[in-house]
Amino acid sequence: MEVKNKIVIVTGAGSGIGKATAIHFAKFGATVVVSDRQEEAAKDVVAGIVAGGGNAISIPADVTSFE
Repeated sequence: MEVKNKIVIVTGAGSGIGKATAIHFAKFGATVVVSDRQEEAAKDVVAGIVAGGGNAISIPADVTSFE
């Protein structure tokens, strides 16, 4: 699957499998939207991606809640 120059949204990306997924997509050239309920955790993941030369932004969200 080619993800270079694509935008990928990863929920639960502040830790665990979501974090690993976000980092993986970034390594393959995707711009990653890092979403998590824990805003600081998401920002830390973004900082790591950007430090490694990738592109990412964080958006705090709880996808388990409609609101």
